[in-house]
Amino acid sequence: MKKVVMKLDGGATLEITDDILVMVSNTGVRTFFNRNGYPIKTNVVPVESMPSYLKYFCLMGKEEREDVRQWLSDVASKTKKQADFLKIVGEALTAIDYNYRIVTIEPSWDDSQRLFYMNGEKVARGLSCREWKAKCKKFAPEWDSDLANLYELFLWYGYRIAKRLWTLEYVCDDSSSAGNYRNSPDASHDFEVSGKREVGGFADGVGNTYKIVAHKAGFAACGGNCNGDGRYYPVADVDCYSSPYCTNNDGSGVLVLRGSTDH
Repeated sequence: MKKVVMKLDGGATLEITDDILVMVSNTGVRTFFNRNGYPIKTNVVPVESMPSYLKYFCLMGKEEREDVRQWLSDVASKTKKQADFLKIVGEALTAIDYNYRIVTIEPSWDDSQRLFYMNGEKVARGLSCREWKAKCKKFAPEWDSDLANLYELFLWYGYRIAKRLWTLEYVCDDSSSAGNYRNSPDASHDFEVSGKREVGGFADGVGNTYKIVAHKAGFAACGGNCNGDGRYYPVADVDCYSSPYCTNNDGSGVLVLRGSTDH
């Protein structure tokens, strides 16, 4: 029996055989149709079959965006860096009208250089921006995985401030007080394993590696790394790259899942 698989807009797939059509949504729901297009049954993926790595991702849904929106309406900037960050968060609230999950720890890779996420592992580094995007796209295409963009990253940062896990001053002006910057307390002065330090409610490697994301037609590296000073390279520091082939040996790509938010 011949089987054809077609990728549809939005991340869903259509499986076509001689006798039946199967629509697989980007959340794993399988809907069966006969050849005339009438639905036969729906099979929902059981919770226990959901990938274990989802525990390392934070959902940014409508409720989380509303928390950021309310916080943003009440906050005022005191420095230019704060004003720049708040401007990007405001743009993000306009640009993003969808739910997504963003990773909360740094990536690692196996012997075949396939990405995986687990605490206590060596952090993957040394790829170009274009290579990070390709790796992220390949990670879980069934969940519409991709390299996060700057809006998705900074909206998540804004949410952490809105929930009082961080302060605006810490994110924008001086991030030295936590993480793994060169001048942070108990700094290791080297790259640490994933998940070692919890900062602002999540163990995402603040001050350990630069966070590489997509931004408009190019890419950006955000924050600083273990060799940097948290006063000069705070969490919301943005260094833009116009070349997709530019390599940052001290950076790690930030993964986002845009097709797993119904779970």
